[in-house]
Amino acid sequence: MKFTINLSNVKLHIISFAIPDPPNYGGVIDVYYKIKALANQGVKIMLHCYQYDDRQPSEKLAEICEEVYYYKREMSWRKAISTTPFIMASRNNKELVNRLKEDNYPILFEGMHTAVIADQLKNNNRVLALRMHNLEWDYYRHLAKQESNIFKRVFYSLESNKLKHNRSVLQEMNSVFTISPKEHSTLSKTYNNCQYLPVFHANNEVKIKSGKGKYILYHGNLTVAENKHAVNFIVSELYQKLALDIPIIIAGKMDQKAAEAIETIRYVEFKPNPTSEEMDDLVANAHIHLLPTFQSTGIKLKLINALYNGRFCVANTPMVAGTGLEELCFVADTPQAMIDEIKTLWQQDFSDAMIESRNQVLSKSFSNEKSAHQLIQWLSSLP
Repeated sequence: MKFTINLSNVKLHIISFAIPDPPNYGGVIDVYYKIKALANQGVKIMLHCYQYDDRQPSEKLAEICEEVYYYKREMSWRKAISTTPFIMASRNNKELVNRLKEDNYPILFEGMHTAVIADQLKNNNRVLALRMHNLEWDYYRHLAKQESNIFKRVFYSLESNKLKHNRSVLQEMNSVFTISPKEHSTLSKTYNNCQYLPVFHANNEVKIKSGKGKYILYHGNLTVAENKHAVNFIVSELYQKLALDIPIIIAGKMDQKAAEAIETIRYVEFKPNPTSEEMDDLVANAHIHLLPTFQSTGIKLKLINALYNGRFCVANTPMVAGTGLEELCFVADTPQAMIDEIKTLWQQDFSDAMIESRNQVLSKSFSNEKSAHQLIQWLSSLP
């Protein structure tokens, strides 16, 4: 389905919490492919990015957007002792505020991170909208629970409490765009300005090989505590205690400690830091995608990617609950239940009918084109 509405005169400021290119982790993936989808429909985007860590200005973003600006994120320890959450206080930038005041185009804040300046931009007819990437206060609470480093655990706990006390920024918005049905249900009980806007992602069509794959795959960034927890669960609960004897590949960004732990286990193969092409190949040739998580926040892009490009998906309830994707996965919440599902699916082919079923659900609910069109319609209709 193609949309024919003329959006060539629509201009929109987008404030990204980080430079969204390369789109290689959850939050920036949503930002990057949202920008692409909006630009494809004729929207003129003025993108504002906070630059920090090793991310650099992007030629791709300059080609997609009407204008791109970069701002230094202030990482001073003084920002950490503020009553404002560090993720917000470190992005309070006067240059950005002054630039935004030069016109009256709508502003889309990406995450609570960037909304720290919202109160400086309010007037009677300027549209302000916020994309929630998580319930941030819950996200940091979960990080604190999973973190073994005492200093990080304290920081995450304090950040969670500060974010709770700064939720009033949601009330300053004309619209709040939630990223999953579950989070929409939670926020809409308190705020009447919420709209569910599905996550944007790298996939334009379902590309699944029929038949059988060669291995089980788990992939993720293993420098993140949540994903380390998932790998520890797979290795210790499935492969050591229950002696699952089907080959598994664990791939993604990993440190040496994680690699050494994985390499001691029979049947487990380590694929450190694969290129995007290598990861695509790993996803396409897996028979089962193993998707446990122990942090039920937002929506996991690895789930979306596996459903668009991979065969069977075995997940636990926190991975799929409230995503609208439950029917496309085999849900198991104990190690034994996971092994039972895996052994059953290992004997089955992934059929053409299964591929078509995936396509129908995903094209209806997770089309970047449809979501971009809806976003502009919402922003255009706001007073």
